[in-house]
Amino acid sequence: MIFLLLFYWNYSCYISVIPVELFNRSAYRREIQSSMYCATSYVTSKSLVRAPFETLYTLIFSSVVYWMAGLDPNPACFLLFILAAWLSAQCAVSFGYLTSAISPSFQVAMAIHIPVILPLFLTAGLFINAGTVPWYLVWCQWLSYYYYAFEVMCATQFYGEHVFEGCEGGTCPLNSGDEVLASLAFRAQNVWRVDIPMLVVLVVAYRCLALFVVYRRAK
Repeated sequence: MIFLLLFYWNYSCYISVIPVELFNRSAYRREIQSSMYCATSYVTSKSLVRAPFETLYTLIFSSVVYWMAGLDPNPACFLLFILAAWLSAQCAVSFGYLTSAISPSFQVAMAIHIPVILPLFLTAGLFINAGTVPWYLVWCQWLSYYYYAFEVMCATQFYGEHVFEGCEGGTCPLNSGDEVLASLAFRAQNVWRVDIPMLVVLVVAYRCLALFVVYRRAK
């Protein structure tokens, strides 16, 4: 359920950016070439205008699913879950900017967006265990905002050595939160050391790359 929530929301944010940016390309190229504003101003303003709506929609969607699914009611877990959802959504939007910037047309963007995003999706830790990702796909895992957000979200729900109710005596395949994380090759210690910082880095990196491409196209 956590992974489906993450995939659905991130994909929605990602795909919503592409047609808007591509349909506006001729307008912003003409205006940038006419020195009405620069590429940096364009990308920054687009990011600032969308941010409040993306934040509000992420909060509403994630909160509804979180409490309807009966996830951990601890306020700290809930806030960390929302933070991971928001950062991953920002990564998805940034990746959408980059995809639209490098695509020559809307048809090409629609043709390549699945092959482009599929490796990030597959290496997130659900379909391929995070500890057994083939060496030739490891680089996709490093760039996958799905992977970092999924690890954070799992860590908010599965933690500690406390045995799950009904699993006393080791009767379940996975008897505690630590065992669940270990089965996914996740570590709770990575949340603040790796995952949150990497989500921030990916937001900035994808938008900087998109800015560079917009600048080159408008030059």
